[in-house]
Amino acid sequence: MKTRLTCLLLFSMVFTLTAQQSVMVQNGQLRARFSSRGLANDIINDGPLLTYFDESDQSDKPLVLAANLWLASQGTEGNLSLHARTYGNGPVAPSSLLPKVFQVSGQAIAGHRADYEDNGQIDAPQDAIYGWPAFGNPFFSDYHDGLTLPDVPAAMLAPFRDADENGIYNPDAGDFPVLSEESCEDFEGLNIIPTQMNWCLYELENSDSETTYQVQANLFYFQCEENNALNNTLFLKHKVLKTMDMPDATSYWSFWADMDLGNPNDDYLGSFPEQEAVFIYNADNEDETDDLFTGFGQNPPAFGVNILAGPGQAPALPVPISSFMPYFNSNGNYPPATLDPATPQEYFNFMTGRWRDGQPLTEGGLGYTSQQVVEFAFPGLPASENTWTEYSAENTPGDRRALLNYAPINNYLPGDIRTFHTSFVYSDNQADHLTQVEGLQIRMDSIQGFFLNCYDPNGIGFQPCNLILTEVEASLSQPKKLTIYPNPTKGPLTIETEVPIERIYVLDLQGKVVFEDHYQQQIDLSHLPKGMYLLRVKAEGQLIHKKLLRQ
Repeated sequence: MKTRLTCLLLFSMVFTLTAQQSVMVQNGQLRARFSSRGLANDIINDGPLLTYFDESDQSDKPLVLAANLWLASQGTEGNLSLHARTYGNGPVAPSSLLPKVFQVSGQAIAGHRADYEDNGQIDAPQDAIYGWPAFGNPFFSDYHDGLTLPDVPAAMLAPFRDADENGIYNPDAGDFPVLSEESCEDFEGLNIIPTQMNWCLYELENSDSETTYQVQANLFYFQCEENNALNNTLFLKHKVLKTMDMPDATSYWSFWADMDLGNPNDDYLGSFPEQEAVFIYNADNEDETDDLFTGFGQNPPAFGVNILAGPGQAPALPVPISSFMPYFNSNGNYPPATLDPATPQEYFNFMTGRWRDGQPLTEGGLGYTSQQVVEFAFPGLPASENTWTEYSAENTPGDRRALLNYAPINNYLPGDIRTFHTSFVYSDNQADHLTQVEGLQIRMDSIQGFFLNCYDPNGIGFQPCNLILTEVEASLSQPKKLTIYPNPTKGPLTIETEVPIERIYVLDLQGKVVFEDHYQQQIDLSHLPKGMYLLRVKAEGQLIHKKLLRQ
């Protein structure tokens, strides 16, 4: 293969050695600004973090003004270490460990692989592949004007497929970037290659300038030819290494977002606790444009942040969501305790499901009442009857912020790495402002199923999708034959395959594992509710899928 590929040269031209760099990432009409410090942005200079690009009037309509992962540690004596960045400020700012965003496309990866498989050598090196910030990359400095990889653990550098299994990234030996997923590590040889990945590495320091966390962030997406849930969806993965010891400390995690749906003056918030999601919708069916804000007009869409996996050490050890806390713009006519935090303790109160003054979230109105104490504000669909939502409570619409909080972690020790997966989902089915939320929830279900099935577009619970410039594969060999009977089944099921099976999984339509065991030729699923399931087995490092109907 002798023709040099140049599809990423434009991106390589913007890689300058500045203190930090930001790029615009776009899937469909959804746009996000991503910097070498992750989502940290300066709204005064950068504008909204995430927007919808309206092709009809060539305008960017706001969806998220700012967002970030919040981390806190509290010792037994009450001493607090807090990282809660908001609008380019907040307690302790992140600093880049590498002063740029590293961007690579599925097209570049496919070209590199084809180049190597052609004759066992690379004839047309690509900047994005040879400059990938993976452990041991011997070409990294050559492609980045002498910049060297930071002295961090190998696991905190960019993920790659190690073709020669020597632990060192060497594109000359056929290695290439991939999206590494801990939840799919049981399936050897699985290559997950998004349409585009945008990777950065930064660190967080405390007030004494001591490094407390190293953070790897990867913003990526999968383009889809069909009008599918993958369109207008972005995925964000954080990988966080704790570096500083705080004796007997308890760690807290939250995802914070200031969500603005076009014009923020008529917004409502809601939550789907079971999906670990927060969403924003319009209080009425008209999102107006005024002198300051560009609205969506009639039938405004709905938008949500969906946590696909919280800060767990492994898929089998998830950290559950503990609360959803809203708070409100200080410009509104709201109780002082429900407004923006000002002190570290007030930030921490919001992270632990309390208002600024330490009072608990309660049911009804804005959530600051004398009624029953609850954990999740505004749960469920706003059109549902007998459900506490902003719409049913007839709250005064306006500008809101949202915090999804997670149960405290008591065993997050120095050297431990936690992962946090988030998706940003946009939904517009041209329906009224309440029905839009129902469509958003359906799209979130599909995205969760996609994630839990190792980004397999053919997994149960996800609509068919022809992925563009994207590869999700178990190996380069042909899939092994799998036979199951009877199908449909009333419970007993026989499984036969031409190669040894190592493990069996049964997943429901939302991608949740409802049965797991070592290989047995016959299993009994009579305890499962009737319905459609996905049978997934591991056989010789391959993923093999079969649809299964329980009658």
